[in-house]
Amino acid sequence: SRTRRGVPTVMVFPGLAGHSDKDYIRSLCACVTQALGWRACVMNWKGFHDAPISPTGVFRPDDTSDMEVAIEAARAKHPSGAIFAVGFSAGSNQLVKYLGSRGEHHPVSAAVSVCNGFEYEKHVRRIEETTVGQEVYSRGMTYLHQEYLRKHRDELSRIEGFDLDRALAATKHSELDEALVCTLYGYKDVADYYRAVACRPFIHGVSVPLLCVQAADDPLFTEGGVRCRDVLPVDELHDNPNVIYFETELGSHLSFIEAEVPGGVSRHEHTFCDRVVDAFLTYAQDKVRNRHTF
Repeated sequence: SRTRRGVPTVMVFPGLAGHSDKDYIRSLCACVTQALGWRACVMNWKGFHDAPISPTGVFRPDDTSDMEVAIEAARAKHPSGAIFAVGFSAGSNQLVKYLGSRGEHHPVSAAVSVCNGFEYEKHVRRIEETTVGQEVYSRGMTYLHQEYLRKHRDELSRIEGFDLDRALAATKHSELDEALVCTLYGYKDVADYYRAVACRPFIHGVSVPLLCVQAADDPLFTEGGVRCRDVLPVDELHDNPNVIYFETELGSHLSFIEAEVPGGVSRHEHTFCDRVVDAFLTYAQDKVRNRHTF
């Protein structure tokens, strides 16, 4: 409509096994649409939630082509407003890879990366080396993906060369990746695949303002008092003048919950991360609208 011309669209990319009904996604979208009055568009990965699976395979964290299609579709439908993007966890890794690999050849005006590991192999290996990491995080992520595989058993069983039984028998994330992705897409092993997934080599190519929000206590990347900034490529992020690295002391992985404790826990409507994204994108929109540089 005429009254909606020029309104920004925020593209939202969930984490691994995430989708548009996850609390952290719904919370951000409510902030974007209600507090800011903008559009929000969530991309559900292939096969997750109500998104159909591809005839040629499953969701691929190494492949940014689906993300490109979604972003270009939003630009075509709403050409008069800015396109912003927010990625969470695996979605943030893919978003940074998309931005960095395309340089200036994309329609995104500014972006936010939340709880990004920047490189897969190091973090997957570290998680699987500890009892808690293996039994809680690795096994949990594996279970979520196996539920996804069971949901699409009929379609997947028709894909030549895919050993569904092997994937369903996996007990840790790296085993699942070996059976799921390496078999389908020709990687020689999971290390080869993880190198292809990682967005770290593309940080230098990011040409638009990018806010990287991390929690110092994120259990997927840290343990034993080690902070996120001690294990992530912070120097490379700082070397790119378009990137801001912002780390909180607390937040865990995709939580950032705020609450009032005295007299009983009363959770705030939106998370701290929601408010940070709101502030950053509001500032970005002001610059875009007035054609100013950051």
